[in-house]
Amino acid sequence: MSLCVNVAGSSLVVESGFNASTCPYYLLVTTDEWNLQHVIPSLSVVESFQIAVPILSLWAVAWGFRQLAEFILTRIHAQNEE
Repeated sequence: MSLCVNVAGSSLVVESGFNASTCPYYLLVTTDEWNLQHVIPSLSVVESFQIAVPILSLWAVAWGFRQLAEFILTRIHAQNEE
């Protein structure tokens, strides 16, 4: 369990009323909590682009196929109504 602590003189004071995300002072964590924070490594900008570009490309291709299919189906329905 993490604790929100403040340095008062030469001692640590546990501050109540704060959780880990709102602690304005120092956050004291256990080794297990610290290790869990590093399960997902930080990505550089280049690594982020290497992940994002294929995902966005796949989305764009799927969107294009959907637009093409909608266009073709609209034309088929229009011809059938004539």
